[in-house]
This record gives sequence, structure tokens and C-alpha cells, in this order.
Amino acid sequence: MTTLLRCNPDFEMRLARQPPPLGPAAEAAALVARLFALAGPMGSRVQLLLGDACTDLDGDALRRQARAAGLYDETAAAAAPWNTPGDHAVAYARDDRTAENPREEEVSARCNRKDLSAQLARSEGLEPGLFAHVRVVTSVDAIREALARVPDAMAAHWVLKPVLGFAGGGRVAGRGRTLPARAAARAQAHLRRDGALVLEPWVERLADHSTQLFVDDDLTVRLLFTLVLRNNASGRYRGNASLPADDPVRPALERAARVAGRWLAHAGYRGPAGVDAFVYRDPLTGAVEVRPLVEINARFTLGLLAAFAGTGGGRRAGFHFRFDTAQPFGEFRDEAGER
Repeated sequence: MTTLLRCNPDFEMRLARQPPPLGPAAEAAALVARLFALAGPMGSRVQLLLGDACTDLDGDALRRQARAAGLYDETAAAAAPWNTPGDHAVAYARDDRTAENPREEEVSARCNRKDLSAQLARSEGLEPGLFAHVRVVTSVDAIREALARVPDAMAAHWVLKPVLGFAGGGRVAGRGRTLPARAAARAQAHLRRDGALVLEPWVERLADHSTQLFVDDDLTVRLLFTLVLRNNASGRYRGNASLPADDPVRPALERAARVAGRWLAHAGYRGPAGVDAFVYRDPLTGAVEVRPLVEINARFTLGLLAAFAGTGGGRRAGFHFRFDTAQPFGEFRDEAGER
């Protein structure tokens, strides 16, 4: 049995019709593939696809290696809906399965768009405080018009997000109500490619979160894990940690994930997905708020992989992706003392 996997950057760049990444992204892909092997059923192999390159990995050997290093969470791995023998079950975990079916390619591209995530959040009342003023813009003139109308607290520091992208790549940030010429040129390039951008306030994030879910063939939405996201100051992903069961933000995160899951099911998407969220201090009111639906990642996410490495089974743990270490699965940290 063989499971095919595309790494996250390759997957989103393919959706955006960009060339596959090289360099650090290739190192990330190798790490992702090794982690992915932890979730596969016994006897499975993983083929890492990055551009035209293909690497074959022995899942059983990697699981033995992870157990020896204390990096394999049996409870979390058992929760994987595809962790049973059978090609049908394994196919759910394939980010590249859309390549076999033009209809699935279309659905996958649509469900990963940040403009549709933003519209869903707004329609469901999931945009708190200043984020009620988030706008989907489809032209440079629309950006200028929006900047002229948003509250002062949003005009003070804003960001334009591409609707397809990976790890914050391609963002256009600015301050004030004027769109500089260079920012306008970059925005126009994104608009030509994707047709839209999302205009948001830039805020002080206090904590980042991710909820992993699964949409079954019968349209059932199952919440798998709710985790802490480890991002750097610019919002780029670095790893995950477990979230206590009694954490006060959990109900809001799970409600938003169910909303996203139902939307994905209605859109025709099946398989694993993640919903990103964050806690922030609202510039408009000064209050601490939860933004429970920042974006939907309709794919097999790195957060789900981190759950298999110890953050999803109930113990207090953290998993950090590092590409400058000899550890074949990244770096594990016991975070029992952290909140």
C-alpha cells in the first residue's frame, strides 16, 4: 500500500499555479513526509512528491524510530480516520488526490481561498471587534475606497492577504489611508492571479490556535484535535502544542470549526482540514478577543501531523519544526508547565 503526499507549500503553490518550491521548502517537505508516515497503517509506504521529484519512505521503520525517540503518540495516531488498512481510507490523507479528478481540484482550490473563509466568518457572526471591518477587495480602486472608509484603528496598520498562499507569503502591509505605488503594484499582481485580496487590520496577537477536523463521505464533521499554534511574530508556522481541555477559548474554536466543517461538506470537500484562529487585543476597544475563524486549510495540515508526534493525545506537549537539527522528526518539548 502506498500513500502519496504533497507538502503544504507545494500544495498551495500548485493551487495558485506557481512553480514548486525549492531549498528550505524541500527540507520542510522531507520532514512532513516523515511525520506523515507516523499516521499511516501498518505496511504502508509514503511517497513524497515535490515538483517532479519522488522519494519513497518506509512508514513502519519511521514509526519504530519515532517510538524509540518518544515522539509517537499512539492515542493521537489511532484517532486518524484513515489509520486502517484499505486504499480508500488511505486516499483521504493524500493532498495530491485532487490531481486525479478535475472536480476535486476545483473544490480544493475554492475551499482554500481566504476570501471565502472571510465571507463565511462574517456571515456567521465570527468576526469580532475591528475584524467586523474586514473587506474582500477585487481591484486597486476598491482597496483605496476601503482604506478611505475603515475605522482609524484599522487604517493605522493594515494588511492585504492573497487569497491563496502559504505561511503568510505575499502579504502587502501598510499604514495610513494611502495605498503607496509599490503596494498597489504588488496588489495588482495578486489580483491578476487570484481575482481578490482580503483587507484586514494588523493586530497584536496574544495566542494562535488550530482545530483539526475531518469531513466524512456521509457529510459528518468530526473534530479531531484543538491545538496551540506556535507562530513567529510575523505569523509564520513553527509548530504546535496541546491545548488544555478547560481552556476558555476552546468552545469558540470548536464552534467555528463546526461551522467551517459544514461549509466544507456543502462545498463538496471530503477529508482532513484545519481551521486557524487567534486571540488578540482589539485596537478599537482594547479588549482581549478571540477571532475563531481566520482561515480554512482544506488539506492534510502540519498541525494534524504534529498531533501524531505528541500534542493531540491529551498530554501536555509541544512539537516544533526545525530544519537545522539531526532529529529526523523535528524537536519535541515537554511543556507541562506552560499555559
